[in-house]
Amino acid sequence: MLLMFALVDCNNFYDSCEFVVTFAVSCAETLRHQNSPTNAVMIFFHTNGFRKDLPQYYRNIIIKTETPTNSNFDLIKAAYKALDCIYIKDFHHKKVGVIVMNLMPENQKQFSLFSNDNPKHQP
Repeated sequence: MLLMFALVDCNNFYDSCEFVVTFAVSCAETLRHQNSPTNAVMIFFHTNGFRKDLPQYYRNIIIKTETPTNSNFDLIKAAYKALDCIYIKDFHHKKVGVIVMNLMPENQKQFSLFSNDNPKHQP
């Protein structure tokens, strides 16, 4: 499991998307250095739990990729899909993060018969 998160101060979709994409790219880069792809990406959003005067929202979602990957394109696509599912406007997000799970060695990758792996996306 690899975790990237930050304490942020954002309340719109574009700022949240910028953080999530940056973390997804950082995770992909780390995975490539470790030679370990992933097939599950979790995105989470939390509001500030100490601010009882603001509405609270804690949510996370796990998106599985078609095949194990450490490609920037695939992780960004999964992260954006997750963000689109759980983002609700009018909440002031304080903690945003990306967790990649189900890591495996590169030589044990299981491919799908119908996957569209693009060889250009390989390091």
